[in-house]
Amino acid sequence: MNTPSKSAPSKELSCQLLLSLAVLCSGARSRLIEYRRLKRKDERRRRRQRKANVDVECFRLDFELNVIVDLAFTDAMNGKELGKLVRQMGRVWGIQKSKPLVYLSPDASLPPLEDISSSMAYVIGGLVDESGVGSLSKHRAESLDIEVRRFPIVEYMKRANRGTFNVMLTINQVVEVLARYAYCRRWDQAFVAVIPKRSGYVLKGT
Repeated sequence: MNTPSKSAPSKELSCQLLLSLAVLCSGARSRLIEYRRLKRKDERRRRRQRKANVDVECFRLDFELNVIVDLAFTDAMNGKELGKLVRQMGRVWGIQKSKPLVYLSPDASLPPLEDISSSMAYVIGGLVDESGVGSLSKHRAESLDIEVRRFPIVEYMKRANRGTFNVMLTINQVVEVLARYAYCRRWDQAFVAVIPKRSGYVLKGT
């Protein structure tokens, strides 16, 4: 007597299981895609709310602050760095006048900037240097025979236990330090308000 074959039903059952799994996987994938889409949408909404709720601190300067951005470093930057430069320039604007120049560079070998004057114009290197080449703005100033100074950050601040310990500021941060110092005439207050906490620098005596 012939034994009934079980291969056909087993094969049919396997196909049904595979089809069910495929449907489940497809549904799970669709739900995952929709979840990610909604999450991105919510994140964009939260970012817009944060930007709308940011309090912009404004203060009036009874001081003529002259700032020039030197844009001679484009060949030294890659596409990403150039993009950041454009965004930084979007936050500031410079007024070029015929005045004595002081080039600001964190690599300056001369004594730090002690004070600022409305009779001087302060030059900022239009450079985003994520590769850490360094000293480009200093070399540029020296080639133009312009006095090079740095902010007195290490004179007023010390290293904390952790941080990047990077004293290179963005263009808009340099302008803000100058503006805040022109307003309050105190480097410590200007540095605390502008220098990022992640740098690891804190005021001396704290």
